Amino acid sequence: MSKGIVTLAVTAAALACAAPAGAQDHDGMRHHDLEGHVAHLDEALDLTDDQAARIRSILADVEQRHEAIREGEDHDATHAQMQQLHEQTVARISEVLTAEQRTRLEELHREMMERHQRDHDAHRQHSDSDRR
Repeated sequence: MSKGIVTLAVTAAALACAAPAGAQDHDGMRHHDLEGHVAHLDEALDLTDDQAARIRSILADVEQRHEAIREGEDHDATHAQMQQLHEQTVARISEVLTAEQRTRLEELHREMMERHQRDHDAHRQHSDSDRR
């Protein structure tokens, strides 16, 4: 798998699995959060209506499959299933996006990972100074 696809896989996985518990509606679905993810992608990537609808459908399916996997008790099997789900999600989303949109999504992911690393480093420094 190329570096770009791996990056897209991580981004797609984060989008599909990062819903907060409080975002569930009366059916137990994370409809609001799913719509938020689609809206965020639409804003960042200028999706067509068809792309947004297709990604919404993909993420709704991934959400259901993610929950089913999480119910498993075998941690190793669950981890492997999650990896497979993420790879499948990437492939499905990649089919929907143009090359330019995939490139932009990779850039956004890289920026997000850099911010995360800076935040992590700052937190670690703060924690280390508290121990002294």
